[in-house]
Amino acid sequence: MKGIARGIAQAMKWRLRQILWPKDTLLRMTDRRFHGLWLGDAPALLTLGDLREGHILFGVGSPRNVIDKVQRFLRKLISHASSSPITHCGVLVRIRGELRVFEAVFGRGVVFTSVADFIRRYDYVSVYRDPALNRRRMNSGRAFAKELEGRHLRYASFAAMFVPIKEYFHQRLHWSFPRNLSVIGTDYPERHPSRFFCSQLVLAFFRATNIPGFEKHYFRADVWTPGLLAEDNIFRFVGFLASSYAVIHLQDPVIAGASHRLRRWEEARLASDMDALNEFSARSDQIMATHTVAMPQRRVRQRSNGPTMASRYA
Repeated sequence: MKGIARGIAQAMKWRLRQILWPKDTLLRMTDRRFHGLWLGDAPALLTLGDLREGHILFGVGSPRNVIDKVQRFLRKLISHASSSPITHCGVLVRIRGELRVFEAVFGRGVVFTSVADFIRRYDYVSVYRDPALNRRRMNSGRAFAKELEGRHLRYASFAAMFVPIKEYFHQRLHWSFPRNLSVIGTDYPERHPSRFFCSQLVLAFFRATNIPGFEKHYFRADVWTPGLLAEDNIFRFVGFLASSYAVIHLQDPVIAGASHRLRRWEEARLASDMDALNEFSARSDQIMATHTVAMPQRRVRQRSNGPTMASRYA
């Protein structure tokens, strides 16, 4: 039996590689994934006091205290297939005066989790927000969250395993001309499934807030992984809930491969090494000037938050 299970796992891994490489190419061709310079101030390191209702939390990494083998397998599968270190997400909702994470968790279903418990499960957490989320819309989202939590819905394990493949074909459809003409601007009928996985629940939450755009076919809730949800220009990045820049993953979609420079900068700052800090600043200015002159302008760019949902579909 162990041999059969090992063979099935190897076959699934081989099949996912066929999706992984074209998907990475697709994201780069559509200018949503790049590796380059981080221009500007370092990303903010947040505290719990910086969190607000409606913030989206993305968990990165898997500490050793995650002992459930199936949960660890799902995280590795989603991370490998989506080519992203982000494996989970949830939304902050205020319940009885306390901020709680509204999420879909394997083994527990759709639940409210304390922020401290959510953070403890990951190496660090990336925080995003939607600028179009106002108080009235947040009230609608909160009512939706309370309704679903009261129904004791289960986690969609099977759908979560295959969402990277569905996501790839969904993205290829929307970025392939002229095939995309049949779906661009069309609405996707609202569904009420009996099970959710994490990113599906987040998109269903924001559709319930009535923010313009989330009803479109492009944001069909069951075809998005947490990684692409953070990497696409849907939400606006706020900062990291992390102990230091040293824990930031090298492939984090926000800093796009520049974390090694942030780590060296932080080490120099903590050691008050002014010579290293001055050298770091001078080298950064030199690299920026060189790339601006010698390379096309599109290759030197700051991480863009893109258009908001309201401006995209208003």
